[in-house]
Amino acid sequence: MSLLQSSSAKYTVPILSIVAFLIPLAIMVGKVLEHTHGVFAYPLDDSYIHLAVAKNLTVNSVWGISGHEFASASSSILYPLLLSGIFKITGVVTIIPFLVNLAVAIVFLLVVQRWLVRQGIAPAGQLIVLLLAIFLIPLPGIVMVGMEHTLHLLFFFLFLTSFSDVLEKMVAAPGQPVKMTWPVYVYGVLMMAARFESMALLGFACVLLVFHRRWIAALQLGFVCFLPVLIFGIVSISKGGFFLPNAVMLKPSLPSGGLDEMIYYIREEYFPRFFSGSERYNTLGVQRLLLLIPLTYFLFRKATREKMGYQYMLLLLFAATIFHLAFAAYSFYARYEVYLVGSFVVVASTLFVKYFRVEAADRNGAPEWVGWLLGVFLLAPLVTRSWNVFDQVALGSIWTYDQQCQMGKFVQQYYDWDGVVFNDIGGVSYFSEGKKLDILGLGNNDVAQQRRQRMNTPDLIDSLGKAKDAKIAIVYEPRFKNYTRNWRKVASWDIPYDDPIGFYDSVTFYAVNPGDAPMLMNNLKKYQPSLPKEIVVRYY
Repeated sequence: MSLLQSSSAKYTVPILSIVAFLIPLAIMVGKVLEHTHGVFAYPLDDSYIHLAVAKNLTVNSVWGISGHEFASASSSILYPLLLSGIFKITGVVTIIPFLVNLAVAIVFLLVVQRWLVRQGIAPAGQLIVLLLAIFLIPLPGIVMVGMEHTLHLLFFFLFLTSFSDVLEKMVAAPGQPVKMTWPVYVYGVLMMAARFESMALLGFACVLLVFHRRWIAALQLGFVCFLPVLIFGIVSISKGGFFLPNAVMLKPSLPSGGLDEMIYYIREEYFPRFFSGSERYNTLGVQRLLLLIPLTYFLFRKATREKMGYQYMLLLLFAATIFHLAFAAYSFYARYEVYLVGSFVVVASTLFVKYFRVEAADRNGAPEWVGWLLGVFLLAPLVTRSWNVFDQVALGSIWTYDQQCQMGKFVQQYYDWDGVVFNDIGGVSYFSEGKKLDILGLGNNDVAQQRRQRMNTPDLIDSLGKAKDAKIAIVYEPRFKNYTRNWRKVASWDIPYDDPIGFYDSVTFYAVNPGDAPMLMNNLKKYQPSLPKEIVVRYY
């Protein structure tokens, strides 16, 4: 502990936190590379969607999963642009998203440490907060995903803290010309461009400004920070898409319109999201935030009244959590909620480290063990959620390598410029160049429009596939068997794993035109020696 109290503590704390972050990350990477013989693979197919969009943006100047048509398949505006900018320098390299996330995660730790210094937290307390953030987010697992979530967490936290500080100054000087600082605008723009869930925080921030009669500031902040979404939405509509990306419009099961649809959504989707469990501990962890955030305010209400910035942070986090539970998508892998969990952990643990002894002295001898038991109960899903991430990463990456990467490489080798029909779009889109037809509509605007209206029929997919001159279809047969009635089933690849994390363990290959079936079988047989030895191949 003396090391943290020395004059070099300002360097020791970030170094120790970065080391604590890198050790589990290195262990995860080692497990993956051991299985894949040195080939880096991400634990989710979605990571390859961003790679595909960035690749096509770089090579073909087209925003989509193929270079042939615009489609807003990515749930982020900023992230594909960032990857594409790097690809312009390095070429298209698969490991770049991992390296970007690694760098952003380190920046996040440094940003949090500097913020803790400004809060007057001692070095030992800084290290406690950083370690909690690393292992409860959990940061190593999110970096392994290689998506935009780390970037979103960084800009969400920066906007949350900087806006709350400025608002505190505005409230402390009513009638005075305290203006919004330029970093708040920058963080807001980048936050909105990173992920669309940021609309909740921006909207509630503007509401707070209006509440404190800062009308002009609210209008300026809302307009400037919403610009990335507005510009991208206009472009998307002009290309036949939605105002928001397909991934946003289709995944959360939002009501498509009409009073009956709205009533059904509120009854069957909206309210159950606040109480029912889904996707293991990820949803439960976010639901617990609805209790943890008010409890944090109650425990440290004296401190938050003296420094209103903390009160605004908790209030904004609470509002954003309600929005997230109501509208955001769920995932078996902890990722969508990272921005909320990470920001809450930092803010709440900061209050605890800074004020616990002071606040405890004002509780008139109330038994501390009651608070500890309640805290353990409420925090348990967050701990279990993080544990699951560390447990899932290696298995998810191995699954992606064995199935998605092999699918993509097979198509690249034998059908690189041919049309392909599929439902899991990342691997095949990234590795091949031909036209793509996504059954789910994430990668095609025409399918997305039909699916939104519940008109996405097998006949539609069959006709669109033939219009794109699709030679093969690669689908998860149990889920999409109805779509295959006009195709010839040729083979399947089975991964003999238990299925603890929700992946499909079998993928089936079809010839869209039955006359192409012999060629497809011949190509699959030629590729079979390249498959990992544990893959079970079946021919029909």
